Amino acid sequence: MLTHGDWKVVRKALTVIGFNEDEVEELLNIIASVLHLGNVQYGGEEGNACITSDTQIKYLARLLGVNGTVLTEALTHKKIIAKGEE
Repeated sequence: MLTHGDWKVVRKALTVIGFNEDEVEELLNIIASVLHLGNVQYGGEEGNACITSDTQIKYLARLLGVNGTVLTEALTHKKIIAKGEE
């Protein structure tokens, strides 16, 4: 577990290697998004997926700047495109 001091060291190291403050924030948002995406719990039956709790979706939607309903749809519905279709 990282402490507050550890985060300061990480942020400082990122600026030393050339990241500006906006890039550091974007990088941390991406890392947080990946971690929250890994915490999404799925349920459902008969080939129909559903997300069992919307807590992670709320965090993800905010971090990614997308609508939570659209994100849920993207994570639970399969789209198949046959050759020649768009």
